[in-house]
This record gives sequence, structure tokens and C-alpha cells, in this order.
Amino acid sequence: GTSPQYISDVAKVENSLITNGCEIYGDVDYSVLFKDVTVEGVEFKNAYVISVSIDGKLVKDIIKSIYDSLLNDNGIYSAALANAGINIDEILAVTEGFSFTLNNVLSAEGESVSMDIRLSAMGMTVAYVSTDVETKKDTKFGILDANGNFDANLGYIGYSYEWNKSNDTEKGVLSVTTSGITEEFIKFEGSYDGNKREGKFYGFGEGTTFSFDYMIKGDDLCGEISVGNFAITENGKTEAFDVKLSFAYNIFVEGAEVEFGIKSNGEGNELDMEISVCEIYEDVKINVPKKYTNFKEMNQFEILGWIGDFEEKYPNIYNALMGDFGGSMGGLGGGYNDDYSFDMNDFSFDMDDYSFDMDDFSFDMDDYSFDFDF
Repeated sequence: GTSPQYISDVAKVENSLITNGCEIYGDVDYSVLFKDVTVEGVEFKNAYVISVSIDGKLVKDIIKSIYDSLLNDNGIYSAALANAGINIDEILAVTEGFSFTLNNVLSAEGESVSMDIRLSAMGMTVAYVSTDVETKKDTKFGILDANGNFDANLGYIGYSYEWNKSNDTEKGVLSVTTSGITEEFIKFEGSYDGNKREGKFYGFGEGTTFSFDYMIKGDDLCGEISVGNFAITENGKTEAFDVKLSFAYNIFVEGAEVEFGIKSNGEGNELDMEISVCEIYEDVKINVPKKYTNFKEMNQFEILGWIGDFEEKYPNIYNALMGDFGGSMGGLGGGYNDDYSFDMNDFSFDMDDYSFDMDDFSFDMDDYSFDFDF
């Protein structure tokens, strides 16, 4: 990697880029040109036009070089290759007719406006072609015919997008073309004013249409996303689901705030729930508990005294515990309080404003801290 020839080659490449010329190294053709280019009717001044071309000879040399190095290493790889009975000549024969080309056009600001990638082998050419000009995007991927066009019979995938600034509308379609027929796979259309998107999304497949409304607004630091009014249409019948999901985020210097929401108005399934998570980056001070008692060392009188203090300080929690678990706590309470629910399968339960995690058998409540060290 430090030979004079290597340094000379690097210098040639750098000089090629600077002088906008073209250098050929073996079977790889690199070129970078700076010129005015017109893409989809739009002119780009001083655009970067990057081209790379590789033919089958280079691929063959690379495969042969790797094969020879592994075969002659006198180790596990050479033994494996020898036992595998690989016919290197048959593998190299596949590289006949192989070619790879890439043409990429970037604006003077460095944004890609056009890309054309083609890979040919065994008498077939696969291509990826895309353009991204102002408010229009178009992408196709698939097999080319003898004339260099995408073959509608063998098939290709296409994606098109257009934003009409005059009336703030947008539309995007992902389609699949095969056997001469083009079918839409995914589609969305609605309004877009540069900050807020609002419209309808559709998914198609085997006679079924799935759709929902969407709303997206904001940027990388602050925004909101919501989807709702889900519907499935099949055989002319539509089943609607009145459910709305929402997600909001706000990222700031001191932390981040995220909100999740779900609302359903289905018959017999009304639901309105919101979860908010806020993370703040700041210096904190953790106070040592004022009292600490090992549960093993507590006698009956201490336990009863603690229960009394607990009842006085946290009456709602006490009533909930005694109401739901009274029968199993020696008659300390009774009845069922349907305002609270518990799930002890994972040793956790939630009671309105209070939550406990029993996975590590410990919890802290202001002045009291308990460690159940069984």
C-alpha cells in the first residue's frame, strides 16, 4: 500500500478529478466531469457527472486471485477448496459478458439529481434508474429489453412522486409491472404545504384494499404523526375501524419529550389513552432514606405499626391493597375495589398515580425503603 507505483496511481486519480479528465486503470474506467447538464427539462450549471465502468476481465482477475490465494495458503481454506471439488473454470465462465456501469449526476451543491446503474451478465441486463428534480421523483428497477428500455413483460418496479406547489397537493405511487400489466401496490395522496402532510394511504393486494388517513408535521426536532380511520375493502364490502394512533416528539437541549396516544370509538370498545415520556438531562441529588429496616428483622408489632403509618399516609393505596388482597392477608381487609387492577404474573402492578416494580423485590416510598432479601 506504500509502493511508489501505488502512490503514483493515487496521484493520477486525484489529478484526474481535479482536471476533469478520464483515467483508465486496467479494466476500470473512472471519470469525473464538471459541466452543464439538463435533467427532466431542468438545467443544472456546473454539475458533477461521475462515471464508473467495470468489465468482465477485472471480475475474473479478482475471483481468480482470491481463489489462488486461498488454494495455496496450505491451511483450512485450501483443504476445504480441494475437498469441495470446485471447478474454477466454470465459475470464471460466468463472468463472460459481465459489465457494470454507473452514471451519477450531482448538482453544484452536491445533491444527486440523476442516477443510472446497470449490471449485465449471462445475456441479461438489470438496471436502477432514478431522477430527483425539484418537486418530482421517479425511480425504476428491473430488467431491460434489447433496446435498453425496461421490459414490461419480464417485469420492473416503479416509484413516482410529484408535489404540486400551485395547489399544495402531492401524490406518490409504488407500482409493479409484469406481463405487460402495471398494478399499483402502494399509493398515497393528499396535501402538503412544505411543513404538514395530510391525506390518505392505500395498500393494494389480491383484490383487497387497505387504507388509512395520515397526518405528518414538523421537522427532525419537533413534530407529530397520527394515523386513523382504518378500513379494509374486499369484494365490494368495506369494514371500517374507528381507531386513531398518535405520536408526538420534542427534542431540546436539556432532553426529549415523547407522547403516544390511542383512541377508539368502536361499539363496546371505547378507549382513550395517552402515554407521555419525558427525559431531562440535569444534575440530580439522591437522598439516603431516613429509615431502613430489613424485612427479616421486623417483628409483628413493627409490621403492624408500619401498616398503620402506611394507611395514614397513603390511604388510597392501603384501601386498594386491603380491598383486593384482604382475603389472603389474614382478614386485614375485605371486598373488591374495581377502581384498581393488579397483574402479579410479572410481579408488577399499577394503581393510578402510584406504580411498583417487584422484579428486584424492592420499592421506595418517601420516608420508607424496604429490601425483601429472601
